[in-house]
Amino acid sequence: APATSPPESTRNLTFASRLGGEEGLRECTIRVLEIYKKQCDRDGYFDEAWEASESLRKLKYEQTRVLREEVRRRHAEELRSLQKYIQQQRTEYYRQWEEERLPNLKRAVEDIRESLVRRQALARDELHRKLRKRRYRVAASGKVLDMLARARSLTLREDYGKARLLLGEVEKEDSRSRMEEQAHEEDRVCRLMRELADRQRKERTMVEGKIQDMRQEVLRQQQREFEDLERRAGRKLAALRTKQKKELSEMVRDGPSFEGGRADEATAAPASRTTCFSIIESLVGNKDPTMRAQAKAVSAAEELQDFRREREGQLIIREQAPLLVVSFGQKYSGPNSSKYKIEGKYHIPVNYKAILKWGDDEMVVLTRQGPFGPEFQIIYLPKSTVADDFTLFDWNSNMTQLWDELLTVLETMDEGGTRDMTVFTQGPWYVFGLTEDAVQLELDKVKKKDDTEDLVDGILYCEEPDKPTLEEYQRYLGVQPEVDDHFVWISHEFMNESLPANYYQYTNAGMVYWVNAVTQESTWKHPHYDKYKKMLSAARINRPLPHWKTIMSFQVEFLFSELFNLNDPSKTDFDVPIETVNNVFELARIFKVDIKEEPYLTHVLERALRHYADVVRSKRAVGGVEEFRNLMQRYRDVVQQFEKANELESEQVTSLRQCVECPDDNKEPAVLYCDNCKDMLCQPCFDRLHCKGQRQNHKRTWVELGICAECDSSLAQLHCVQCQDALCYSCYEQIHIRGGRRNHVPIVLRSFSLSMHTIPASSTFAFGAISPAAVTIGSNAARNLAISMSPWVVFEDECEVKV
Repeated sequence: APATSPPESTRNLTFASRLGGEEGLRECTIRVLEIYKKQCDRDGYFDEAWEASESLRKLKYEQTRVLREEVRRRHAEELRSLQKYIQQQRTEYYRQWEEERLPNLKRAVEDIRESLVRRQALARDELHRKLRKRRYRVAASGKVLDMLARARSLTLREDYGKARLLLGEVEKEDSRSRMEEQAHEEDRVCRLMRELADRQRKERTMVEGKIQDMRQEVLRQQQREFEDLERRAGRKLAALRTKQKKELSEMVRDGPSFEGGRADEATAAPASRTTCFSIIESLVGNKDPTMRAQAKAVSAAEELQDFRREREGQLIIREQAPLLVVSFGQKYSGPNSSKYKIEGKYHIPVNYKAILKWGDDEMVVLTRQGPFGPEFQIIYLPKSTVADDFTLFDWNSNMTQLWDELLTVLETMDEGGTRDMTVFTQGPWYVFGLTEDAVQLELDKVKKKDDTEDLVDGILYCEEPDKPTLEEYQRYLGVQPEVDDHFVWISHEFMNESLPANYYQYTNAGMVYWVNAVTQESTWKHPHYDKYKKMLSAARINRPLPHWKTIMSFQVEFLFSELFNLNDPSKTDFDVPIETVNNVFELARIFKVDIKEEPYLTHVLERALRHYADVVRSKRAVGGVEEFRNLMQRYRDVVQQFEKANELESEQVTSLRQCVECPDDNKEPAVLYCDNCKDMLCQPCFDRLHCKGQRQNHKRTWVELGICAECDSSLAQLHCVQCQDALCYSCYEQIHIRGGRRNHVPIVLRSFSLSMHTIPASSTFAFGAISPAAVTIGSNAARNLAISMSPWVVFEDECEVKV
């Protein structure tokens, strides 16, 4: 060996002391052999140079093989890790569907079916109630009436034998006609029940069809989500394989370079002037990873300083990625607020907005308060002229899933691997600044705003199984107890107002939702939420006193301010419909009027609408609430008097039809009127009283006091031959006022009259000592009551012309 070759033991010891490990020793050996080969070629030792060349070739081959095995092992580990992550995503997807979404769908279907069963049961009960309430009347036929008239005539001629025979035939004919009428009535009831059953069967079929469509839609959604999950997994696998293939091809193409000296031995030229840019350039040129990271952080901070001059915000300087916080927002204060914390100690802000610079690209993160918790959104804005490169991720409550989607997009954009992605290894909470001390300290200072635009519609939570409490309605409406103490009545009104006719309320897992029966759509938003939210905002401005007059005046003013849109200063046209059904219902709610029970007060409400519309148009203070309440009370008193008169008339008519001599607990219908005694008597009592003395010569009149078939309260005074009904004067006029019924021929029946008869000596009439003004027979009390309780009262003059 030549003298220039170093001893083997000395060479191994020197290199082993400088570099540890097999790879370092192999690299040093290669470098020494290269130098040794050059010296042998220069000195003419060709055999030794050839041996060194062979050893060098074997060492390089061994080094390339080791590098390839290491790269393949690393690629296999990355592939297994990605496949494991994809499998975890699939397992989580299946678990979420099996444990959450499908049970929720099943509960919703069960709620819809239970609601349908309850609604149909109520419909059947209502039909049965109407059928039981309907009074069944069987009108006597014309033949029966003629036979009764002949029997009455025979009785007056004292031909009692023929009269009894004729009455027997009348009973047979009447029983036959009654049986026919009863059979007809039973057929009608059966027909109504069949129609109801058919309607309910069609409704059940329609609901089942809707349920089937809902299930199909859920299955389609599940299929779409699964396909989307598989596409994302495929993109990740394809990106990983492309990256690995590119790395292998570059390693094969370039190979390890062993020529020349080390790159870090070169020194930079001295700068004549020290500036910020020269410092950055020197830091970037340095190969130390810490110095390179600091240089990039300084460069990104310089860029964000210019960006901050254009927009308001607070710049947070960090080691790797500076952050511009545009809005700190406020703490999440929804349900289970202690659950939504980062690492159990960092608060998650809502209405938070921050901008992160990654090279020339920007990433914007947004947060908001969702129905179940905080939600996040990320916007990726690369410095590119291609519109498809801009990515807007949807709002998502799962930050992990959103972060994975962002990393997939970033890896796709960085196909060459030239950009530094080490900042993203620390997770989304650090990258977007949610765990920064400056952000957390600012959240402790910021209070939640009261503006309705900053509030997100949430969910009405219900601890009780049936109905939410007042505190839960206040929390749902956004009432602040320390500020809105005088506005508790708004929550009371919100809680007690009935839902629209087509909405039904359900509770699921402590959360209340509403279903529109027409469209079969469910929503978390109360149908009256917007109205009472605006009312609460207006109350915070106007500050009405907690007194019923002030509260009613405020609600009336709020009704017309929303109707006329007074908040718009350019609004000058107030020509909008005032007397509408919805406005009448709203004013009835304000005045605490039940229109179903008191429909006769609608004309008072309509008058109040006209009055208050003029007041609001002229921009005067709303008042006079007490006057309208007094007017309603006076009308209630009038209706109460009519009801009392109607009850007295029914009682007096019943007493008039009964015998005055029979005991009070066993009254018999009166069939005879004594013209001398002036009393109504039954046949046994008349015979008993007029069997002796001068009373044998008293004249008697056969009477048959019937009840009006229409109002069922007044005495019948007319008998319509064509209709075969006994009616009072008012009902006869009302029924026979138009059409062909005007040509019907009535028969005048004998009836009680104060001018012709004396008051019966019964307890109802105070044994004849009652005042004539207290007698309500023939006063048309039932008709007056019906007119007074009608929704719209019509005034007529003496010629029956509407005024």
